Amino acid sequence: MRRVAIVGTPGAGKSTLARKLGARAGLPVIHLDQHHFLPDWQPKSDEEWDGVVEELLAGDRWVMDGAFAMEEAVERADTIVFLDFSRARGYLGSVKRLALAYLGEPAPDFAPGCEDKLDVDFWRLLKTIHRYPRVQRPGIVADLERGRIAGKRVVVAQTRRQLQGLLDELP
Repeated sequence: MRRVAIVGTPGAGKSTLARKLGARAGLPVIHLDQHHFLPDWQPKSDEEWDGVVEELLAGDRWVMDGAFAMEEAVERADTIVFLDFSRARGYLGSVKRLALAYLGEPAPDFAPGCEDKLDVDFWRLLKTIHRYPRVQRPGIVADLERGRIAGKRVVVAQTRRQLQGLLDELP
């Protein structure tokens, strides 16, 4: 396990898992959201972002999570972890992050100048979680199947217990 892509619904715990896997496996952790945004959630230009993605994916060893450029990360990864959790888990994770986790401080996987707020963007996030099973999940499942065919290790966790099992497998 040298390059790990973590995919799944917003609020599932991808960033937390990335930090844990990185620490356990001795891999550098890359939170794509941290690199995609400028302050106040302004996305980088497509040209700039393409260069950043190319540079980040060029590394030999990493654990990567985020919502942007994950197709490329999945293609380059040797291990794909899919947090196939329910909508309820995504809602709960997002609300916990907003209300409790960092108590007004930006999350460690966010870009400088970006933070969770109860605003229109948060409601858009909840809408994304609601639409996720029908809109994004089918593409992820197809990517996983292509990964399996290509000989990649594919791990699907539908519960926190299964996720803990993955972590327990590591030295």
